[in-house]
Formats: sequence, structure tokens, C-alpha cells
Amino acid sequence: PVATRWEQPIGLVLGTMFCSVGAIAGFDRKDRKKPLEFANTVINAAAGKAAICGQLTGINSTISTGLTSGLHAIAYAAALIGSGQAKALLAGGAEELSFESLYGYTQTGLTCPAADGGQDPFPIPFDARRNGFAPGEGAAFLMLEEADAAKARGATVLAEIRGHGSMYDTSGGKDEECAVDVIARAIHMAVEDAGISADDIDCVSAAANGSVQHDRWEAQALAETIGPQVPLTAIKSMLGETQGAGGALQAVSSIEALRTGTIPGTLACEQLEDGFPLEAPSQHSRDLDLKCCLVNAVGFDGHCSSLILSMSHEE
Repeated sequence: PVATRWEQPIGLVLGTMFCSVGAIAGFDRKDRKKPLEFANTVINAAAGKAAICGQLTGINSTISTGLTSGLHAIAYAAALIGSGQAKALLAGGAEELSFESLYGYTQTGLTCPAADGGQDPFPIPFDARRNGFAPGEGAAFLMLEEADAAKARGATVLAEIRGHGSMYDTSGGKDEECAVDVIARAIHMAVEDAGISADDIDCVSAAANGSVQHDRWEAQALAETIGPQVPLTAIKSMLGETQGAGGALQAVSSIEALRTGTIPGTLACEQLEDGFPLEAPSQHSRDLDLKCCLVNAVGFDGHCSSLILSMSHEE
């Protein structure tokens, strides 16, 4: 159990988009005569079961804000620790790829086409040939602690959460001007919250997933706020769109980039649109002098979240 390593109660903040949708459908189809299975249909089922398994007796919260859920969960957990309401929290996102979520996304036309659909699938972030995202699944969590508590137990501090910004596009991603402005304001808020300038950002982990519109809008917002020359990576070129887990996976990847000084490439990104506002992302990993990273999460429903991570000052 995780909690046995700490003197204080450990809590959990879990971000997820659909979480129990597969269990809900299964319950409706076949499990109505099994009342105990109903507990698996609530959206906080994953957080509850994880807490029981890990004996996490502290705060237990579920955040569900679409594709931004995992990053919002980390930001919320950091705020709880910063306010003194918790000493340590596991925070991140988890998502399974169920038939129901896959079918729903396919019906919206947001996913890239199947290989036998008459059009080659190309879920490559920022590439001019992109035609939708490839659904994925996964989970990623960070152990967040108040700095003095981590130091007192001799923990190796990997990175610091410096700032967070969150905004909502009321057009639901239908108005380009509004969408770009909202993403830009979330980034600006995170930078301001961190007490740094845009010039201090050494790299960006983009939310881009192969969406024709949203990738372009995020690129425009980044160019306006951070500048066109910022080193850029989009790990969804390799992982697909892991939905509620996506932002958390990006955060883990960014912390590893800060630790090693290497940012991953954007796989298969070869062609850019005319007038692409950012420096072309590399297909290959790059060694850079990294001290501060921006992690972006952008949802199709209007949610936008930005998180600033930096190297630990303890190092």
C-alpha cells in the first residue's frame, strides 16, 4: 500500500473523462440483477477503488473535464497542498478505451478514418495531412508533496509545479477566434501564476492530437503567448489521444524531459501547413537546456488547462 510510506494521510485526485462508461453499459445490458455491480458505474469508481487498494485515507476527488481532466487533477491537487489542506496527494489521470467511448468519438467524425475506409489514417499532430486523432488509453500519476514534507522524509524531488491556468471556451470549439483566445489566456494565466515571463519557457508539451482544427488553434495560441521559436513536442503522435489521462501523461513526460534534458520528438510529423505559426517540431528527440516546461491540455468541449513545471530548486 502506498500510504505506508508516509506518516500523514495520503489522498488521491483522479482525472477521467468517461471512467465507468463501459461499466454503465454493461450494467444496463446484463448486470441489473447484480446490485453490487452498481458501485462500478459511478464516475468516481476508479478513485474509490484505487484509494481502497492503496489505503489512501486522505482527500479523495474525481475531476472530469473531458480531455483536460488529468492535468486539471494535478493542478487541483497542487492547490490543495498549497492551501494547507493536504500534505501529500497522488494526482493524475486514468482512462480505458471502451467500445462505448470509441463508438461515440467515431460518430462525431473526430477520429482518423480506419485503414480500410478509403482514406489513409493520419493522426499526426500538426502535420498538414492530419485527419483526426487515434483513440488510446492509459494512466499516469504524480506523487505531489509540500516541499518541506518531501525534504523531511528525504524524498528525491523531480520537479516543481510553478503555475496553472484554466479557461473555458463557451463556443465549445466552434468559434476560432474565441477558441484561440481562450487557449492563449490559459497559457498567460499559468505563466503569470508561476511568476515568470514567456521567455522563461524552454519547451512546450502540446495537447495536439491530430485534430484538423484544434491543432491549428493551439499552435496559433502558443505563437501569440510563448513565441514561434519555442521547442515543441506532441507525444500524442506516439500514444494517441488517451483522453482523461492525456494531460497527466504529458506531465510525466515533461518531468522526464526536465530531468534528462531531452524532449521527445513528434513522430512522423513531416509536412506543415502553409503559414504554420510555430517552428516545426522535430521528429526526433532533442537535447536542450531545459529548466521550465509548459504542459497544455485542450478539450473539444471548450476546456483549456496549462501547467508550468520547472526543475527542482533542491537540485
